[in-house]
Amino acid sequence: MVAASESLMHTQVMQVTPEQAMRWLDGNVHNRPLDNEYVDRLVQEIKAGNWKLMHQGLAFDSHGKLLDGQHRLWAVSLSGVTLPMNVTFNAPSDSLEYLDGGKPRTTAERMSLNNRLGRVNAAQLAVLRAMIRGLGPDQRMTYSQLVGLMAAHRQAVEFATQRLATSRIKGVSCSATCAVVARAWYCVGDLSRLERFCEVLRTGLPRSDEENVIILLRDYLGTRDRSQTLANFREHYGKVERALTAFLRGQSLGVLRPCSAEMFMLPEETAGEGGRA
Repeated sequence: MVAASESLMHTQVMQVTPEQAMRWLDGNVHNRPLDNEYVDRLVQEIKAGNWKLMHQGLAFDSHGKLLDGQHRLWAVSLSGVTLPMNVTFNAPSDSLEYLDGGKPRTTAERMSLNNRLGRVNAAQLAVLRAMIRGLGPDQRMTYSQLVGLMAAHRQAVEFATQRLATSRIKGVSCSATCAVVARAWYCVGDLSRLERFCEVLRTGLPRSDEENVIILLRDYLGTRDRSQTLANFREHYGKVERALTAFLRGQSLGVLRPCSAEMFMLPEETAGEGGRA
């Protein structure tokens, strides 16, 4: 518990140690259930040196009970790192139900406030997440990790989202399709071939028999199961990889089966084996 030193609400910057964090968490009974995954991400950010002092921090009521900041305190305790925080004392007890009731910024909105990246939209962020996942397991990443990945792969993401932009068939411009094209951007020597694949997939207008495999994919995308499950994502992603690989190799396909292994590796996955600068 925190001793109420003044009757009026006041805020001060304090160096919060892991030991102090645990003392303040003692008797924490006025908060929502703890989100352990969120705490883990905060710990990663703290250990990476990405903690920033801001107006948000901790809040205690006039009885010294914690009203806001349990996740921050757990992260400090588990990280073993002392951090500066704004700590508010004597906050009104009845303000608890109104805490965090505003509109939170999305990850894309947060990135857009960073002058290093310029404007980032939700579609680009979804493509980035999908291309990092590929055919592997879903990965929970911290905000700072996502910023670094967007900075590294922005050009590939924009290439895919710009060339597959269409509202005629939703599956053409969705994150799984764009993710494959964004990965292929690093692997295809002749980008005009990749641009042609995108053009035919977007318009549905082939010029030769070797482009029929793209229409086979397009037909699938127009009728696929749109349920947001990992199995559906992998089937969709795998079939785009199969069709793109066949097109680039000049192969024809009668049946479109999904790839079971990644066909287009990112530079960080190939340990420096080439890649587009």
